[in-house]
Amino acid sequence: MGITIDEAIRVLSDDQPITTRAQRTKYNAAVKLGIKALKRVKDWREGKVLNPDFKLPGETEEQPK
Repeated sequence: MGITIDEAIRVLSDDQPITTRAQRTKYNAAVKLGIKALKRVKDWREGKVLNPDFKLPGETEEQPK
């Protein structure tokens, strides 16, 4: 399941209990994206990533507003 960064932030910031399978699936996708983002930041700080602008694995395109 792909998820946008904004959507992941929204899901992880929500203090409501997870009561459905769909909510759990979205929460898990948000956590995985967060882990990938932290790994990317670590790699960038260590000089392993030259361009931090490319998409993370599991990240979807932001929808135009």
